[in-house]
Amino acid sequence: MFDINRRRYIDFLAGAGSLDYGYNDPVCTQAMVSYIQRGGIAHSLDLYTSAKREFLRVLKQNIVLPRGFEYVVQFPGPTGENAVEAALKLARKVTGRSNVISFTNGFNGVMLGA
Repeated sequence: MFDINRRRYIDFLAGAGSLDYGYNDPVCTQAMVSYIQRGGIAHSLDLYTSAKREFLRVLKQNIVLPRGFEYVVQFPGPTGENAVEAALKLARKVTGRSNVISFTNGFNGVMLGA
């Protein structure tokens, strides 16, 4: 696979961290097939790709700037564990609280919160 600067990488990830695009919605399916046929990268985890660049451009143009937001976008990672950790940190920052309630045997990784 190649990044946006045409640097070559070997894909040892074999699709790790792929996203669920729904239940084969025809519009989503056709958009994904078209993207892949144009040489788009489907599984890149944290690589900066042209798809990620375009997503960030459209997000900024259509959501961030019109509303005057001063947001920074964070991609928490390819796993549920990363998402749980990001959600915990965000909740603690927003609420100012430090305690977290969890369930016994609710495993979603080996990080402190997850």
